[in-house]
Amino acid sequence: MKLILLSLLLLLLPGLLLAQNAPRPLAPVPPMQPPGMPVSPGYSAVPTTLPDNYQITLILTEKDKEKDGDPLEISLVVASRTFTAVLADSGVNFGGDLTLEESGSILVNYNLGWETPVPPKSNQPPQIVGSQYMSSRTTGSVRLKVGEELQIIRAGTRTATLSIQKLPLAKAK
Repeated sequence: MKLILLSLLLLLLPGLLLAQNAPRPLAPVPPMQPPGMPVSPGYSAVPTTLPDNYQITLILTEKDKEKDGDPLEISLVVASRTFTAVLADSGVNFGGDLTLEESGSILVNYNLGWETPVPPKSNQPPQIVGSQYMSSRTTGSVRLKVGEELQIIRAGTRTATLSIQKLPLAKAK
């Protein structure tokens, strides 16, 4: 009898151990929503469009003792909450979303990224050809009044300033 019980235990033990270690289904994870958006399943009280056209302007400047370059100005006109600009020639990515607040302020959630060329080191082998870049990125939220300008980042000799203007609606011809 003991031999039969021992045999059954040896037969069932690997199955029991595997069942305990079997992966269990994970609970579904709700999708991430950008800051400023309400979290309510299947419904968003925030419209995807704005009642007016807005011009968002980002000015990137770099102050260098040897050379002061011209500022890079990125200006977008939008009537939607979200905006994106990917500018390969300048290595800048700029995007985000806008929320109109009852106070008259505009909440701007932004993402700003840029690439900086890295000069070759003097001890680099000559067979390495091409440019190398370092990526930088910042994300944040600011409240702006129409016509207001705000410095959103200063990193070393670089600064980024953000402003927003309300534009008049275009008249039909």
